[in-house]
Amino acid sequence: MQARRVGGLRLPTRSPLLRIIARSVLVAVSVTWVSFSLMRLTPGDPAILLLGDQATDELIARMREQLGLNGTYLEQLGRYLSQLAQGDMGKSVVFGVPVTTLIAQAVPVTLQLMLVSITMTVILAVPIAVYVSLNPKGRGASAFLVLASLFVSTPAFFTGLLALLIAAVWLKIAPVAGIVGNLPEAITYLWLPSLVIALALVPILARVLIASITDTLREEFVEVAIVRGVRGWTFAWRYLIRPSIAPTLSLLSYIVGTLFASAVVVELVFNLPGTGTLLVGAVSGRDYPLVQGIVLFSGVFVVVIGAFADIVTVRIDPRVGR
Repeated sequence: MQARRVGGLRLPTRSPLLRIIARSVLVAVSVTWVSFSLMRLTPGDPAILLLGDQATDELIARMREQLGLNGTYLEQLGRYLSQLAQGDMGKSVVFGVPVTTLIAQAVPVTLQLMLVSITMTVILAVPIAVYVSLNPKGRGASAFLVLASLFVSTPAFFTGLLALLIAAVWLKIAPVAGIVGNLPEAITYLWLPSLVIALALVPILARVLIASITDTLREEFVEVAIVRGVRGWTFAWRYLIRPSIAPTLSLLSYIVGTLFASAVVVELVFNLPGTGTLLVGAVSGRDYPLVQGIVLFSGVFVVVIGAFADIVTVRIDPRVGR
């Protein structure tokens, strides 16, 4: 059996699932190392940066111990991995509570925002992709290209502020800021920030789906369905969307990564207490353990979602895993 090298491992080419898992583990290990190295690669001494130049040697030594900066690099890495194995990401310097507690409080808001954003993206992108694929030279296709370029190139903070001005201030159909409760009650507060994120993701998802559907339209089974008189959403789902969805699922990890990046800006604009707002506050307060924990959690989460998307893609279209 032929073997394929993934990082430093050699795995059978006939085991796509093993390759996906091995690749994901390697990426997760890399993310862990990067999050660990954040404080170690920061110019200067993080303890002095936090306490100031006037701090005594005793206070600096105590802060270095609290930040886990004592000992050699390998000793610090060993302690860090040992703490992670016990679910300990350290203690926030600013809040004085475990990092895991702060992340656990902020993550539900971000996950709800991501869920509503992805749902809106799919609801908007799929019909657009089908329409443009079937009418590539129509006015709708031209309008889509113009709007896609506009929304992709517009910064999220500007779109968010404009959406707040129109929907919350002028039309008064959305709250100005904040969130109350969880889904489905929180949809009142989440639909507008989710729409802001979705407007940037719809062009990306739709373009990939358009290219895939265009290729599917050239397949013989589609021509047979047209001859048989299959029409409507039965034709669109069974003969266009379903055979074309595998490449779109591969975008899931990218979309999730983009959602985390967008959440930092959107949560600030709409005053949502999610991981984005928490991260900005941690950076502003030089809360290194909290920044380290958020980076690690976000990175591993994206890796897990990417692995899940790859596995589903291989299940839908085994040719992808060859």
